Amino acid sequence: MIRKNGIQTVLIALTISSLGLLGGCGSPGKAKTDDSAMLRQQTENAVQRAELAADKAEKAADRAELAADKAEKMAEKAEQIFNKKMKK
Repeated sequence: MIRKNGIQTVLIALTISSLGLLGGCGSPGKAKTDDSAMLRQQTENAVQRAELAADKAEKAADRAELAADKAEKMAEKAEQIFNKKMKK
């Protein structure tokens, strides 16, 4: 659940940032080749950064899920030990 929400958040942020950067591409007026190339490069860089952030978020979600599983197993083991002690 956490992983899915994190990925969705990153994808929404990526979409918003891409649309924001591309918003000025079709503007009327004098379009300069250098400006278009620079804007295209900025967009590509933003997409790359967003993809890296998505990868990091996914890895962090995986680590959190593993930690939660480990904590759950430890809690179950502690409960078993406690129940054994109480029966004595």
